[in-house]
Amino acid sequence: MDKASKIFYAVLLPGLFGILLTPLSRKGSSVRVLTLIAALGLSTVWISSCGGTSSTKDPGTPTGSFPVTVNATTGGSAPLTSSFQFTLAVTP
Repeated sequence: MDKASKIFYAVLLPGLFGILLTPLSRKGSSVRVLTLIAALGLSTVWISSCGGTSSTKDPGTPTGSFPVTVNATTGGSAPLTSSFQFTLAVTP
C-alpha cells in the first residue's frame, strides 16, 4: 500500500464512522448527513492532489561506514566542552 492510499484511508475511515454514528431521527438530519458526505468526498479529493511525485528518486544514504563527531559546549563564564566520536554503519 503506497503513502497516498494510507492517507486516503486515514481521512476517510473516521469520517465514515462519524456518518454511521450520526442519529437520523431528527428532522433535517438527512440533509446534514448528505452535506457531510459531500464535504468528506471533496476533502479526500483535495488531500490526494497534494501528494506530488518527482521524476528524480532520492536513493537515500549510501551504504558504508561514516565517521561522526559530536561536539558539545556549555555556556556561562566557565564553559565545558566535550567531544564524542563514533562510526555509523549504514547497511542495505
